[in-house]
Amino acid sequence: MPRRSFDAPTVGKRKGTRRGSSLRPKASRVSGKVALPSERAERREARPPLRFDNVNMLKMFPPEHPDTPWLLRLMIIRDDIGFEMPGIFLPKEPTIDDFWKLSYFQRRVVNSLYEARHVFVKDVLPHLKHSRSRAVKARAIEIANVVKAIDEEADFLKPLRNAVGGHVEPKNARTNTHPDVESAVVNNLRLLSGTITIGCDEPYTTSFRSLSRHSLMFACPAVDDDEKLKALHDRLRRIVYEVGVDVAKVIDFLILRHAIAIGAVQAPKGFKMVTWDPNGRAVALAEE
Repeated sequence: MPRRSFDAPTVGKRKGTRRGSSLRPKASRVSGKVALPSERAERREARPPLRFDNVNMLKMFPPEHPDTPWLLRLMIIRDDIGFEMPGIFLPKEPTIDDFWKLSYFQRRVVNSLYEARHVFVKDVLPHLKHSRSRAVKARAIEIANVVKAIDEEADFLKPLRNAVGGHVEPKNARTNTHPDVESAVVNNLRLLSGTITIGCDEPYTTSFRSLSRHSLMFACPAVDDDEKLKALHDRLRRIVYEVGVDVAKVIDFLILRHAIAIGAVQAPKGFKMVTWDPNGRAVALAEE
């Protein structure tokens, strides 16, 4: 008989995020011949991060440049993803607050991935479509595959975004078997108890986290025991890591390519910015 306590369920813990870990994206997730950026890590040495000091906002994103609107949006989304991704893992000895943070960051990063997808489809792919550059064409195929990877998980991710991600609207997760989401989730959590604090004149001290830590359930009312909740977190963590790393790398490429091309930053001596063609061959941006 499945446990229904939902009392600090044993959600999977982080086992490392190096490329050799089981969290590496699986080849089967990508259609066609193009591998996602994270899958290509095995083909080349990782390069250290590039740091540029005193980068000017106006020079980086000139208002008259046609790409500035979507590049600014991607810059904001990229920092959101970078902040949210570490939060999808639990420490070795998680507390109630850690479980709340897990649900929070998993909710938020799903929304960020969909925001990035929207910019890719609406702005980036049309922008790259007519380029004759081999490097740009290869990157466009790659972006299309990232979009497809998100779309392949839409049945799972969209309810999370629509019910507890971009908006807290549990009604968006209604199904024929669960027409009343709130009642179903409260019934599933009927044994959950904990301490709450209402700050009154010190509102920053308010916390309902002992009760709200399972917020993802309002997007998945069929989750009615600890094992299903663990499976929910594990599946979401895997998808978010697989897709999130690739979305982040694509955004990094687009912004760095723009910054170098427009002269907002100067690439280090000997630095070559490359992408990969459908056959896995490196294509330098110098070929654009």
